[in-house]
Amino acid sequence: MGLESVKEEIIASAKKEAGDILAKADRELKEMAQRVKQEIDGYRANLSEKVAGELRSLKDNELSKSRLESRKAALEAKSKLIKEVFGQAKEKLSHESADERRKRMSSLLGIAKSRISPGSVAANPEDKQFFPGLNVQNAALSGGFLMTDKEGKVSLDFTYDAILDQIKEKELGEIAKILFGG
Repeated sequence: MGLESVKEEIIASAKKEAGDILAKADRELKEMAQRVKQEIDGYRANLSEKVAGELRSLKDNELSKSRLESRKAALEAKSKLIKEVFGQAKEKLSHESADERRKRMSSLLGIAKSRISPGSVAANPEDKQFFPGLNVQNAALSGGFLMTDKEGKVSLDFTYDAILDQIKEKELGEIAKILFGG
């Protein structure tokens, strides 16, 4: 074997080894590229899930907020209507006939007298006539009266405003059923 054949063998062996190294490097590069692609796809899927979740959450929040605002508006409208109904009731009471007013005052006075011994009464000037024999003082009331006992320790509020407020407080549920159903 000559030098030339040894040289060719070395070169052939080196080329084969270089080819094997390049082929191995190419395979590793392809595997690495595949892993990177899989990681990127995983990140995309994860990011897509997160974005979809956040969008669902935002949608749910906006829907809840919208429902709450709707309920609030409905409640405000109902409250306004109830206030108007009581305003109309007060207006009707202030324009009742003299006979109706006399009957109402007589009934309220009877209730008040059953609770305290009357000392003084505060009422509208036009209502003084309904309290014979009592010390009546003029007061700017929409209707009804205020009564204080003889000792001045106990006061009763039989004004139309107070009576309507008590009715509203006690019967609000029933009034709402009548007005709004349910």
